[in-house]
Amino acid sequence: MTLQKKWRLTGQSSFVTSRRRRVLLVLGDTRLQVVVSTHLRGAGAAVVEAQGVADALDVLGDALQGTRRSFDVVVTDGWLAGGTVVDLIAEIRMFDRHLPVIVILRRTTAALGVQEQAWELDAFAVFHEPFDLDALEAAVRCAQPGIVGHA
Repeated sequence: MTLQKKWRLTGQSSFVTSRRRRVLLVLGDTRLQVVVSTHLRGAGAAVVEAQGVADALDVLGDALQGTRRSFDVVVTDGWLAGGTVVDLIAEIRMFDRHLPVIVILRRTTAALGVQEQAWELDAFAVFHEPFDLDALEAAVRCAQPGIVGHA
């Protein structure tokens, strides 16, 4: 069945009818983690939470033992234990050049440098606080391996 036919049958966009998105959530800001994970789970995503760079890499490494990609997208922020968001993306890119990574940053001068580095490492999207949770959800739903979104 084509996506157009699905849309006509359900009255919904194709990403709403697609399979459940698998999200690795790596947020150093605890309050943000609760808000984002609650929202994404409420939208139907399967969310796995990791605490910091090392934990995220362990979770991703364990996932790579399987025969297929186990996460559709990584959502992270700039306040990680054990390293920076740039460190995390660089490590991810060493074993998966195409896994979409969405970054959440505060609006600061320093964040502009981090944003540039994230784009250089092919981040799918960068959001600045405050941001719209529905826009983040849409980015999670639309993220595809190997596509750079630059939102």
